[in-house]
Amino acid sequence: MKYEILLNSVLRLPMNKAIKLLEDYQKNVGFKNFAEQQKVLDVLTHKANTQKQIKEEAFQEALMCLAFMSKDKSPWSKAAFENIKGYPMAIWIECIGMMDSESIMSLLNNYHKEFTSSLIETCIINLPESMQLKAVERYKSEIKPEDGMFANFYYSVGEKARLKLRELFPNQIGDDILLELKDLDEKEVIEKLSTEKDRLMKLSADELIEFILLKSRKSVTLNIFLELYRDKVNDSSIQKFELLVTRYIYLKEHLKDLIYENPNRYGHYEDPHLLSDSDLFKLYKDKFHQIGLEKTLTLFNNVTHYRINNFTVDVVLEFVDIAYLDNDFYDSDLYEYLNDETIIEIISKFVENCNNKSYSISDFELLVKNIGRNGKTKIIYDDYIEAIIACGKLLKERVINDQNPLFLELRNKFSTDLLGRCKKDGTYLEDISLNGLFYRLAKGSMPFDKVYMTKTYKGLIYLSKCGQLIDNADYITNFLTDKQLAKLNITPVIRWKKAIHRTNTNADNLSFVERMGLQLLCYFGKDRGKYLLESNMQGNRMENLFDGLKYENVSIDENGVPNINEELITYLFGKGMMKEPNSVINRMIRGDIPEFERYFTEFCNCFEEIKKSCNGVLSVKRIIKHFEDIDLPIELKPDEIGFKHALREMNTTDPILLSEAIGLCKDARNRGYSSIPKVEGQLGDFTYKILDLDDPLAVAVGYLSHCCFVVRGISYSALKHSMQSRNGRTFVVYYKGQFLTQSWVWRNGDVICFDSVEAGSPYHEMYKDDIKLADVYKRAASEMLYVSQETEDDIQKVKVVTIGKSDYTFNNLKDLEIDAPRPLENDVYVYDSFIQQVLAGDMPKEPRYGVVGAQYRDPRKRVVYINDVSNNDIDTLDEVALNVNSLRYQVNGEELPLDFTNYTKIISGDGWYILVKNDGSIESGSLNGNEETKTEYEKYLSRFIESKATSLDNNEPFVKRLEPLNGKRK
Repeated sequence: MKYEILLNSVLRLPMNKAIKLLEDYQKNVGFKNFAEQQKVLDVLTHKANTQKQIKEEAFQEALMCLAFMSKDKSPWSKAAFENIKGYPMAIWIECIGMMDSESIMSLLNNYHKEFTSSLIETCIINLPESMQLKAVERYKSEIKPEDGMFANFYYSVGEKARLKLRELFPNQIGDDILLELKDLDEKEVIEKLSTEKDRLMKLSADELIEFILLKSRKSVTLNIFLELYRDKVNDSSIQKFELLVTRYIYLKEHLKDLIYENPNRYGHYEDPHLLSDSDLFKLYKDKFHQIGLEKTLTLFNNVTHYRINNFTVDVVLEFVDIAYLDNDFYDSDLYEYLNDETIIEIISKFVENCNNKSYSISDFELLVKNIGRNGKTKIIYDDYIEAIIACGKLLKERVINDQNPLFLELRNKFSTDLLGRCKKDGTYLEDISLNGLFYRLAKGSMPFDKVYMTKTYKGLIYLSKCGQLIDNADYITNFLTDKQLAKLNITPVIRWKKAIHRTNTNADNLSFVERMGLQLLCYFGKDRGKYLLESNMQGNRMENLFDGLKYENVSIDENGVPNINEELITYLFGKGMMKEPNSVINRMIRGDIPEFERYFTEFCNCFEEIKKSCNGVLSVKRIIKHFEDIDLPIELKPDEIGFKHALREMNTTDPILLSEAIGLCKDARNRGYSSIPKVEGQLGDFTYKILDLDDPLAVAVGYLSHCCFVVRGISYSALKHSMQSRNGRTFVVYYKGQFLTQSWVWRNGDVICFDSVEAGSPYHEMYKDDIKLADVYKRAASEMLYVSQETEDDIQKVKVVTIGKSDYTFNNLKDLEIDAPRPLENDVYVYDSFIQQVLAGDMPKEPRYGVVGAQYRDPRKRVVYINDVSNNDIDTLDEVALNVNSLRYQVNGEELPLDFTNYTKIISGDGWYILVKNDGSIESGSLNGNEETKTEYEKYLSRFIESKATSLDNNEPFVKRLEPLNGKRK
């Protein structure tokens, strides 16, 4: 029996006969694959579910009526027919199937004129093959081929009956080519695709695709089919077409590795010249237009978080006239495929296409009139780009001039649109002219992507004033306001960029010099700003010292010169002797006064208050003492006391910064697990470790290493990622107990990256490019790799650990040969890791990016017992008090500190506590954490209750921590 006959017969036969037929087929023929078997079982399941919805009495009544009808055509028989003729087909199929063949023939003889074609077909199907031919000949006039179930009837009867039906209804049945091909193997089907093309082309597109999907197990089959049947596939339904494309991409990309690794099982990869994604897109361009841009990109799964994807660029360019975005592009699904790098490439190619066109004045007029008519946001503002390019060509050919009404209309629309879609700082309300930008775009001296990728109002202002090509106006203008940029004379900065060559910046271009120069000009003035920029101070130290200054407090006079605090500047640089060796600035540049450097930013921001606190007498020692004597200006809750040391390392009295830092520490505590394993160890005089997920020191490492990895700093988004994301952590290195370096660590799929080495501590200079520090990072990377290899599956485990190349670099490391990966999360600062080097492992040819299932949990903290308060050391008591006070506050809001005199016994666990009061009563609490926390808590609590708080065994082994506190109250 052929599979097609089985499938159709199961649909029309009653359950008992269908199941028997299925058993015979499995025994004598067997299914070729799981898909065939599943399809039959789905039909049976559907039939069974349908029957469950019908009351049993209906089947009994139908059987009784059919018995009357098969005897004669008496009034009783006719009444029986009238009673059940409206019953569902499922009841007729089941009941007719229970009748013997003679009764079925009698039923047909009596009621063939009253029965519908489907009922006559159902009766014939349930007859033995020897009687089917006779029934077809006798009742051919009542069989209606236009009936929706006729094709199923044709495949459900025996071979002789089918031949007769083809003879009687040749036009309706047509060619049964699918029946001929159904049981052929895939190799034979490939041959038939060419030899039987004329017959196959007569089938409907969906029928043909369904057949080929069932038969194809190799990508070469679909490759031949797609090329031979292009026109037919274009006529298919969107649903079938999507299935076809998905199957082809899967077979081509995902089974390739299996074929190479297991040639004996899967055969050889017989055709290396398969269609590429671009080939497939070009063949079925019209069909993809029906599907739409987002669905097309989803089908091909071209996620471009990590590199420019040429295929995605080609797709968007094809859709560009109709490709619109949601209001918030960066929160939309399309942003998954269209990151900034890809959009820049799309703009570049679109500009190239437009530059190859010729434009008439009528073309230009049409372009200008059509701008903005739809009212939706387009992906790359192609209507503006093309109109401006056309404008530039017509200007060059002197067809129009800059007083032409079309020119003026386009310029006004361009300025209004650009200003309207950029983020404003809110401090500058006057109009700003973008005419200069418009002219430069029209002349081709300013790349379109530099303008259209600018997201802030102040970035646009800077672009309009600088007159030169810059890499990232948003980055350069990050700390200044709209008003300052509009009024500030930036000419010195433009000249500095050309004249000053810094070799120790953390950038491969001049963006850092330009940004830092702009800030130094605004805060310190022209001469002193240039002096600082020319100094040999490292880039990360400059960021740490100067990015935190309150630039918004600096006003600009009518001549574009900043009104700087002369008293502050005089103290820092000396009176008229900026280069005097003993000035505060020069001593700080040399690293002679690291203690003062810690407080430099806060000192500048609070100069008047500190001067008053020091009775008007300023010296480095007095300033340092002032800060060391100051307590934190915010009140910490009981669950925040543990953050105090880290908060003090931030060297700030700004309550807003401290509050944000506290929030980060709580976020870090609540993560529970990470995709990055914790490693720690020692190598010579170096000690290293990945900080615990709940270690508050993570918020202060940027202040210790004097880099921009600080609250509200340039890389604030990276700091937040290290403390909020399960794919981010913090790595620190100490030398002889002194803090040396820190690195932000993130994971994306099978890559872990130490984003950079920030080594701005006073001890770092002696280790510049020292192989010993490189060995520390290599050791930690190798340990991460080992943990992943031992605990994760082969698909998801880490394959390579890399390090970003910043101002602190290691020699003799292999460069990453592919485009560097990026963090999973969007909009995270990744300046240092644009170029990466390999610390451990090897980069796979096809890296797997994305979320992984790894869940690394830190060891549980030890359980601490106090059976006698008077005989415990003060450090243990402080540790217990800190933990219990925090837990009591989180569990029940208790803010009163623990008074040891009220308790006889105390046990402090990770996420739980038990207190035995003097009167023998027990106070206890537990956070809603993981199962281990709950189990541990209940074990010790039950022990206290059972013994009525008699005693505890102090030799009880400590319990390792698997998960940190979740920071939630009950």
